Amino acid sequence: DANVDKEVHTDENRRIDILIKDDRSKKAIIIENKMNNAEDMYRQLPHYYQYMISQDYDVVGIVYIPLSYNNKEPDHTDWEQKEIETIKRVIHIIPAYAGKEKTNLYTHWLLPSILCTDDIDCASTLRQYA
Repeated sequence: DANVDKEVHTDENRRIDILIKDDRSKKAIIIENKMNNAEDMYRQLPHYYQYMISQDYDVVGIVYIPLSYNNKEPDHTDWEQKEIETIKRVIHIIPAYAGKEKTNLYTHWLLPSILCTDDIDCASTLRQYA
């Protein structure tokens, strides 16, 4: 019963790229797309995390998607130590592509999803995204 929304506006008019949240369990997953090597905004992930906490959600994961493993990590130079520790417990850096040997979005999620769906529209969308 989870809801998946893109470009969710926060109270400071920032936008969470993709937000998965379940209103019954009050759990949420934040997905931040950095495949195009966009810079992190000032205190971006702490702001998203605190926004969801203020909405009474438990943030169980933050997925940060750079282009590759060597490409990018979240910039936490402007974070408080407590924020670094809190976000470190829930963040997963999963690059868009990193070859078959390392976990990545393309090899370990998109391709298996394409192979397991019987829905032609879903498969088409996934192929286009891949």
